[in-house]
Amino acid sequence: VSYGFKSFENMRIRIFLINQLINVR
Repeated sequence: VSYGFKSFENMRIRIFLINQLINVR
């Protein structure tokens, strides 16, 4: 049950990191 939540959280972190890179540029 916690696996799906973990994968969703991973996706959120990934999107956050991508947004940070875009903001730097």
